[in-house]
Amino acid sequence: MRSALIIFAGLFGYGAVLTQAQQMAGPASGFLFDAPTRSLRAVTGSPGAALFGPALFSDADYGSVAPRRDYALVRRRDGLLLVRNLGSPSVAAVSISGLPAVPEGVSWSADGSVALLYSRIENWIQQIANLPDSPTLGPVLSISPLGGTLAALAVGPHGDQIAVAVSGASSSVYELTNGQNFIPLPFAPEPVALAFSADGGTLYGASAGQLIALNTQDLTAQSWPLDLQDPVAVTASSDPQSRKVYVAAGDDRMLIALDGASGQAVAGFDLSFEPTALEALGSAAFVLRPRASGQDPLWSFVNFPQGNVYFVPALPPAPRRERPR
Repeated sequence: MRSALIIFAGLFGYGAVLTQAQQMAGPASGFLFDAPTRSLRAVTGSPGAALFGPALFSDADYGSVAPRRDYALVRRRDGLLLVRNLGSPSVAAVSISGLPAVPEGVSWSADGSVALLYSRIENWIQQIANLPDSPTLGPVLSISPLGGTLAALAVGPHGDQIAVAVSGASSSVYELTNGQNFIPLPFAPEPVALAFSADGGTLYGASAGQLIALNTQDLTAQSWPLDLQDPVAVTASSDPQSRKVYVAAGDDRMLIALDGASGQAVAGFDLSFEPTALEALGSAAFVLRPRASGQDPLWSFVNFPQGNVYFVPALPPAPRRERPR
């Protein structure tokens, strides 16, 4: 099943969409890091009529907001910071000391209690537990002894499960146990994206033409054909009752929703852009393509009621015009 993406700007004109968004903007629906402005910002308003809020925390080289939470990890020149209370007037930042390396990115547990720092360039991972109240750093773990380079990773819903995909001569998927031991998992072929189900009972791995579902209890695996050649991200619905799995593909310009139990495709969305991510935005949305420049919109997907793709315009709110008297 495949649905065509409706581009609001093409149907009504970009200005009309922006005007509607200004009228409907309301409470924050989620927080994110906006690379062009180097800041943490809120997205306010309803799907299809949303705007960026003002910068909540600026001068950041990189940031990652915990899923459906009001705190984030932010990288600055002077180190890594935990920024809290994004939804209140009293935003606070605390330095996380003892960090021996600079992270390139962050992967979160669904409950926001664990963040996995990583660097594909330098080939390492490092865990931060007990967030946000008592951040506790684990050791830096090199991926090189596994015989390859970091390809993908996923953190379980409560942070007690970590999976790492390694590419190269010894490509495989490993479970990290006891914070330092890598145990191989029966995955083939090598996935380029990983995600745990909402209950942690299944680990999904997407590769070209295939989706694999590994039972984390008995380590039995199912494999389903995937009509995508360039998967870039996979994620599972945060609702354990939904069991939906979403796969985004870059060159394919596609987003597919599948039943997580049967692997059957239940919806497909043709996109006018290449998606690069599936990152949580608020309670029911995912970022498909973050902004790379000040002229770019933010592309997101909202998974209710039927699921649809929306953009947040890059233009600032226009000044209100007063009627002549």
